[in-house]
Amino acid sequence: DPIIPDYCDSNGNDTSDEYIGRVQLNTLDNNNSESGTPIGTGYSDFTTDAALITTLLGGSQYTITITPFWTGNPFNEGYSVWIDYNNDGDFNDSAEQVWTQAPSTNTTVSGTFTIPTTISYGQTRMRVSLKYDGIPTACELFGFGEAEDYTVNLAYDGLLFMNNTWIPNAPSDITAVDNAL
Repeated sequence: DPIIPDYCDSNGNDTSDEYIGRVQLNTLDNNNSESGTPIGTGYSDFTTDAALITTLLGGSQYTITITPFWTGNPFNEGYSVWIDYNNDGDFNDSAEQVWTQAPSTNTTVSGTFTIPTTISYGQTRMRVSLKYDGIPTACELFGFGEAEDYTVNLAYDGLLFMNNTWIPNAPSDITAVDNAL
C-alpha cells in the first residue's frame, strides 16, 4: 500500500456566517451551497470522493472558481489554493500555493495557474481555503470560514499516474504482434 502523507490541520472555527459554497476546477464541480448548510464544521475532506477527483496536466493552465456562501449579508473573504506538487505531505514547497485572492465581497472569485512540468505525477492533495477578512495560510486554525481538501491526479501529455504507477493511454487501433520464432 502507498504511504499516505499526514497533512497539517486547517480549519475555520465558525461556519455560521460563511463557508465555501462551490469549487470548480477542470471537471471538479462541488456545489455545497445547494443545501444551504455547511457540509463540515470548518473543514471538509473530499479526498476520498471519486466523483470530485480531477486530472490536471503538467504544463497546462487552469482556472479555479470559488463561490462563497453567506447565510446573511456578504463579508470580506480571502482565499488561497495549494497543490502538493511533490506529494511530500505539506504545502511549503516553491509554487505549491497556486492562487490567492485578497478579501472581497465578490459573489464568485476566479484565478488561473499553470501546473509545472517538474512535479511528482500521480494523485496528490489540493487544499482550498476561505477565511474572513484575511488571506488564509495552509496550516491555520482561524475564526470564520472553511478549508476543503480534494484529490487531484497530476498527469503529463495524457499519461496518467496513479499511486506512482504509469497508466498509458494507448490508442485503440494498435494491436500487439507476437514476434517469437
